[in-house]
Amino acid sequence: MSSLSEIKTFIQFLVIIFTLTINFIFILLVLTESPKKLGNYKYLMCYFSIVSMIFSFIDFLVQPYLHSHAASYGLYMDLRENFFEAYPTVAFLLAASLTGCFAATIYSIAINFVYRFFALERIFPTEHHLPDSTTTPTISLVPFSVLPEFELTSNTDNSY
Repeated sequence: MSSLSEIKTFIQFLVIIFTLTINFIFILLVLTESPKKLGNYKYLMCYFSIVSMIFSFIDFLVQPYLHSHAASYGLYMDLRENFFEAYPTVAFLLAASLTGCFAATIYSIAINFVYRFFALERIFPTEHHLPDSTTTPTISLVPFSVLPEFELTSNTDNSY
C-alpha cells in the first residue's frame, strides 16, 4: 500500500469516528431533549443522521475513487490487496449502496426543506405535523430494492 493510500485510509477512519460520534450524540439529544412541538420533525432529523452514519460507514469500506468528465462521473473501487478482492459481488453491492445512501441523503435534505416550508406556511392540518412519518424511510429505500441484477466479471486484461 502506498503512503498516499495509507493517509487516505487514516483520514477516512478519523472521519467515520467523528461522524458516528457526532450523529449519535445528535440523535440522543433530539430524542431526549427536543420540545414536544417539534412533533414528527424530530424523526426526520434522526432519519437524516442515521442515513449519514450508514453512508459514512459504507464509504469507509468502499474507499471510492471518483472520476468525472463533463456531466458524468464514475465511481471506482480498488479491489487489489483488499478484503473484497475475493468477493466482487459484495464490493459491487456496497458501491451501489454508497450511491443509494448519497441519493437518500439528498432526498432527505429536500424533504427537510419541503417540511419546513409547509410548517412555516401552516399548510398542515395541525401545526408541526408531518402527514405520514413512514413515507420518507419507505420511499428512500426504493433505490436499494430496485437494483437490477448485474453479472460481474473481473477485468484481467490490464492493457489499457
